[in-house]
Parts: sequence; C-alpha cells; structure tokens
Amino acid sequence: LTTTIFFLLIFLLHTSTSFAATYYVSNTGLDTNNGTTESTPWQTLSKVNSSTFLPGDSILFKKGDTFYGSITVNQSGTAGNPITFSSYGSGSQPIITGFTDVTSWTNLGNNIWESTNAVSTLSTLNMVTINNVNTAMGRWPNADAGNGGYATLESHSGSTSITDNQLMETPYNWTGADIINKVAFYILNRSTITSHTNGTLTFSPATNYSPKDGWGYFIENSINTLDQQNEWYYNPTTKKISIYSSTQPSSVKIASVSNLFTVHGSYITIDGLSFSGSNNNAIYNQTGDIYRNLIVQDSDIYFSGENGIKLKMLYARILDNTITDSQNNGIHFTQQVNTDNLYITNNTITNSGQLAGMNINNSDGSTLSGIAIANKNYATIQYNTILNSGYNGIGINGSNSIIKNNFIDTFCNILDDGGGIYTYESSNHLITENIVLNGIGQRYGAVTTTYNQAEGIYLDYLTNGHEVSYNTVTSSRIGIFTHGSNLNVHHNTSYNNRTYQMLEYDNVGGVDAVNNLINNNILVSKSTAQKSIEIDYPLGNTSSIGTLDYNYYARPIDDTSTIRVWAIGDSASNYNLAGWQALLGKDTNSKKSPISISSESDIFFDYNTTTSSKTVTLPWPVVDMDGVKHTGNITIDPYSSVIYLKDPNPTPTITTYTLTYTANSNGTILGTTPQTVNSGSSGTAVTAVPSTGYQFTSWSDSSTTNPRTDTNVTSNKTVSATFTLISVTPPVEPVPPSGGGGGGGSSYTPPTTSLTDTQLKAKSKDIKQDGHLNIIDFNIIMANWNKTYTKDISLSKGDMTGDGKIDIFDINQLMVYWDVKY
Repeated sequence: LTTTIFFLLIFLLHTSTSFAATYYVSNTGLDTNNGTTESTPWQTLSKVNSSTFLPGDSILFKKGDTFYGSITVNQSGTAGNPITFSSYGSGSQPIITGFTDVTSWTNLGNNIWESTNAVSTLSTLNMVTINNVNTAMGRWPNADAGNGGYATLESHSGSTSITDNQLMETPYNWTGADIINKVAFYILNRSTITSHTNGTLTFSPATNYSPKDGWGYFIENSINTLDQQNEWYYNPTTKKISIYSSTQPSSVKIASVSNLFTVHGSYITIDGLSFSGSNNNAIYNQTGDIYRNLIVQDSDIYFSGENGIKLKMLYARILDNTITDSQNNGIHFTQQVNTDNLYITNNTITNSGQLAGMNINNSDGSTLSGIAIANKNYATIQYNTILNSGYNGIGINGSNSIIKNNFIDTFCNILDDGGGIYTYESSNHLITENIVLNGIGQRYGAVTTTYNQAEGIYLDYLTNGHEVSYNTVTSSRIGIFTHGSNLNVHHNTSYNNRTYQMLEYDNVGGVDAVNNLINNNILVSKSTAQKSIEIDYPLGNTSSIGTLDYNYYARPIDDTSTIRVWAIGDSASNYNLAGWQALLGKDTNSKKSPISISSESDIFFDYNTTTSSKTVTLPWPVVDMDGVKHTGNITIDPYSSVIYLKDPNPTPTITTYTLTYTANSNGTILGTTPQTVNSGSSGTAVTAVPSTGYQFTSWSDSSTTNPRTDTNVTSNKTVSATFTLISVTPPVEPVPPSGGGGGGGSSYTPPTTSLTDTQLKAKSKDIKQDGHLNIIDFNIIMANWNKTYTKDISLSKGDMTGDGKIDIFDINQLMVYWDVKY
C-alpha cells in the first residue's frame, strides 16, 4: 500500500506539470474562445478573472495591446509550478491600465473646465496625468507661495483641530476639503475638514501626532483651490473632474481602477507586463492571509496613485523592474507580518512621493520613499537605482538584512529627518558598497528652519549591531549618522556633506550609544563650513564613545577645528586632530589632510555606480589621502569612489613622442622603429634598405637623407620610405667571340649606340654562335659574372651593359635579349 501511494503521488506530480495549460489574451480575441491558442485568444480581463487556473498554468497577454481593468488571482501555484502572467508575440509589453481618457469638457467660466460626464466610480482620485505628466491637485496656499506653500497655525486643540486667523480672510468655507498638517519633520497627515468656523478647522481622522503651534498646513481637494494652470479637483459626489486651464484641457487621463493586480495566492509570477494608472496600487496584497513566493520581474510600473507595489508576503522576489511616478512609495512591504527572505534587486525606482499632499497616511511611517520595508528580516536589497524620493531612498527596519550596491540620488525633498538609507529600531543589517547622493531636506512648514535634515546613511534611535562599510556618501546634511550601539562603521567615504561628514550621536531618550567601532573611514570636508566629525557623549561617560582609529579627518582648505566634541550637558568644543587625540586618547593612528589647498575646486571626487571598473582621466596631478602622487588615468572599482587633492608640487612630466618608420614590400628599415623620444631630443639613425633591383628615392616627408636621424622632436611623426625600380638602358648587341662558346675567343668592343627593344629582339641571341639559343649561352654569361668557370672568362664576354663591371645588370640585359620576364 505504501508503494502504491508513493507512485500515485509521483504520477500526480508529473501530471500536474504535464497538463499545465497556456491561455492567450488579445484585444482582437473573444471571451467565447477557448483561449488556448494564439488564434483563439480571450479578450478581456473579466474573462481572466472568472477563470480558474492550476499550478503551472500561464496566462499570456499579447504584446502591443492595452487591457483596461484589473486582475485578481485567487489560486496558487506550487514550488516549481507557479501560475505565470506574462506576454506573447512581438513589440512593446502589454499594458494593464486603470487610466480613463477625459475628452469632453464644459466651460464653467473663469478658466475652470469640468468634465461633461462622470469619469470614475471611485470616491477618490489620486492620479491624474496631463500631457503624460503626473499632476497635483489644486492647493491653498499654492506650492510656490511663501514658506513653501504652507499656511501657519496659531494654535491647536488635541489632534483634530487647528486655528489660523488667516483663514478668516479667505472667502471660502473649506468644509469637505482635505487638510494636510505637517505634524513632524517627517510626517504630512491628510485629513478631511469636517467644519470650518471663523479661523478654526476641525478634521478627521486625527493626526498621528498633535499639530504644533507655529507649524504649517495647507488645504487641497476643493474647487476653490483652482487658480493655476492644470490644477484639478475631483468631486466625490458627481464623480466629475474640474481643471483650471486657459484653454480647453487635452491629453487628460485619470485613474479609475483601484488596484491593477491583486494577489490572493502563493507561487505567482508576473513577468514582462506593464501597469499604469492605478488609483491606489499597481500590484497589491494586504489580506489577513499570509501568502508567499510572488515573483515580479522585468515589468514596468508607472503612475500609481499610492504605491507601485504594496505587499504583505513571505519570500517575494522583485527583480529587474522599472517603477516610476508613485504618489507614495515605489515599493512598500508593510509591517503586519515578518515578511522574511525578500529580494529586491536590480530595479530602477524614480519619482516616489514627489507631490506633497498626494500621499496617504501610513501607520508605520513608511511614506514617500523609493523602497519602504517595515519589520523585515533577512531581506536582500541590491543593485537598485533609486532617484527622486520624497522621503527615504531606502527605509528598512527589522533585522539581518543586506543593503548592498544600491545607487541613491536625491531624497528628502518633500519630508525631512530621513536618509538615503534609513533604519530605526533595527539590528544586524549589513549596509555596504552603496553610493548615496544629494539629501535635500525640507523644513518648510516647521518652526525650525535653520538646517535641512537629510542624512546619507541614517542609523536612527535604537539601532544595534549594524555593519556600515565601503559606502560613499556626499552632498547631504550629514554623511553617516550613528545613533545606536554595537555599530561597526568602517572603510566608508564621506565627502562634502553640508554639516558633518559623520555624527556619532549619544544619550537620546535615556539610551546610551555604546561599543561602536569607527575605523578606517575617509571623512573629507570641502568647505570651511563643514566639519569632519561630531562626537557626542554623556558628560562624564567617555567610555560610551567606543573605538575610533585609522580614520582620515581632512578639511584641506583649512585643517583646523575639524572635529567637534560635545559632552552632553556641557558646551561643545572644536578641535584639530592633535587636540582631539590629546583630549581622550582616541584616533591615535588617524590622519588629517596630507596637503593644503587654496581653492575648493582643487578637490577631485568621482564615483562608480556600475558593476564594472571605471577608468577616469585625472584633470591634473593629484595626491591621495595618504599623500601618494597620481597622474594620468585612474581606475575606480564598482560601487566605490576616489578623493584626490591637486598636487601643488607635481613631479615634472616628461613629454614623449613616437617616431615611426615604415617601408613597403620593395625595401626594409634598418634601425629601431618605432622610437620613443623625449620632447626636444633626437631619435636614433635608421636606414631605408632597398630590395634587389630597387633603389631608395625619398621619405614621405620629402626628405632624401638616408640614413636619417630626426632631431629636436616636438610631435609624433610617421614617415614611409619610397623605393623605385632601377631602370637599365639596353646595350648594343655584343659581337660574338670567334671560336664558339667554350674556348677563349678574341675580345670585342661593345657598340656605342643603343638599340631599341624592337631591334634587340631582331638580333641574334646566340652568344656562342653555334646556331642554337640554349643554356650554353646563359652559362657563358654566368661564368663571367660568377667567375666559377675556367673557360671563356673575360670582361668582354660578361659585361653585357658595357659599364666595365660584371654584375646583375648584365644578367638583366641577357634576359631582355631572350624575351624572358621575371
């Protein structure tokens, strides 16, 4: 019985794979088709949603087609036999879209245009594009008004009401509109105004934190906000959209589908599809059940009203996708479950959370980020390019994750107090070999506007056990911010960050940062306004600082006072490296700048965001942070960087040039070619040697000197030797000697007149004059030329040309007589 069950299981496993079906979907299909061949495809997403799929099945959408609506998967594949949604045919990826075109408009006057008909069935509208540009709804004050478009509240009541006397000056009652409260540097809360009385607004839901007096807010989602080109408002009752425009609007698309692909199953693969125009999320799963093993790869996701991808799932793989223009996050894994073993690799994520106020409220604080991961263990986030994030480039909590080889550029341009890579209440992450640029920071709407807080790598409160290594951080407020314990920060490069290249921050909330290792980091300040490092520690507890050594604290424009030390509870002081070393005995083997520079432009900085080495030509001779000189080309390893200083005393560079001498097949060059010659010096002699029967004529630069030696060389030179065939004037025919070919006839005198070729051919070539033209005649000449025979050797018999010599030209002449060509 056991054997029978075993073979039955094997059979069932085999048949589940063998009978996997492929279904085709095309705009030109019919839902009444069986869908199992390219010639009998289905037509609609409704047909797909009403069908049941088995492990191993594939649902393929025709390339070049666009399908309006959404897909919901309620079945699961198995390990090795996923249910796959992909494409067939040729052309661009098939598009699953929630966009509706708005083409019919009614002019309401004052540049306000309303759609003639309802444009959606949804109660909200989060995504509108005009001329293919993600477009914000109207707001008051406008985004380009003072204070970054924030009004200022005077007072508040709890978390549901604010008062602003300026509101009494507006002609509108804002009831029903939305209020966006800035309740923290990193939070914009969106609520609906339930009443407006004089200068007081009451709203729901309550804000995460109570509003702060003197801080900012703005109002949106009201037709009364429309006063600038392309601002819009969606009426949730009539389901019509209104747009402010000086002319009738055109190329307007609105998102009328909530989620484009909803996953209620495990072992699902999405491969090579495009998703555009979701009002909420393009790919989505947030149900109470825990699913696993979703793969999303080689797909394009754009214009998402909330998140490009929002999931709660185990063992997900998000690979090789392009995600752009998400109102909230590009990728968001929520905190309700430990979504272990997540892979997010090789994605390009652009323009996440770039329109203030368009985001929704997330209870886990994950908003406006390229990648937002809450409560995540054993994630791998690698080889991603993340550009233009309203808050964090990568925000991740949880433990034991790898964040490696990512390129992050421009973040925190909508919210503040975040990072290119940000983590909070987390442990044991490896953050390595990332390139992080341009933390902007946004303090509008806050009382404190003295600095914009956007850090390159930000290890916030209660972080523990992280390793931060071999990263490059530049152009943020602080390069690396450590605010935790047992951190190992080593071999990082932090350059030209606005305040500090690194900050070790301690004793906040009563929790000390202890046992940190800060070693082998290159911390270079570009301007005098920047410091290499600030070290904060509890007064009287220097042991909490940890170990610092073998670091580079460099401010080459002014290498004094580069280190700021604050014993919390006392005043802060500035030190140079020697003073800091003497203060607490830290950084014994650390170094300052190897040289001084006179201009900030004398610093050379470059980085490599690719997986291959990068060769760069230096603009001038330089020294590195160890004082080693470099010139010419340098190599930058993948996901690394270099910092060099202009060498004030460069080693003289000797300019060299190359002399090249060539010859064709009629001769050779005797001597060295090519030659490397110092500028102004001379080369060595070379000789153009002609082949037999040729003579040297000249060089290609018209020189006839041979041998030649080039002098005072100031440029590269290539010359070629020219050879010509030696021309021989045919002699008169010699008088044959009497006595025949063999024996010692009398000499004769060569004729003095030249014979033409025709005349030569008419004469006898019988040198021996025995009545035959044969080898014996040739032997006579050979004997005279080579002088190897004993008979008939005389100048008169061998000198056919009459020049007083017996040589090759005599043989040439005999050949003329014989009509022999060689």
